[in-house]
Amino acid sequence: IQEMVKGYLLTIDIDTKPVRLTKRHIGIAIEKLALIEKQLEKMPLTKELIESVTESNEQYRERLKMWRIKCL
Repeated sequence: IQEMVKGYLLTIDIDTKPVRLTKRHIGIAIEKLALIEKQLEKMPLTKELIESVTESNEQYRERLKMWRIKCL
């Protein structure tokens, strides 16, 4: 699962509209949402990776604002 998460993170296109990176979004993107929601405690390395890349509402808004400025 950890490799799938890393692979997904590498495919994110910085030129497209940003999507808030949450545990749910990552789970849906790699088609392992149920596993991540129910078994994440048993996968400490994956949990650490996901927690390191998820962002708060404020972080997402800032990234979205920077993307909009870049697009102007």
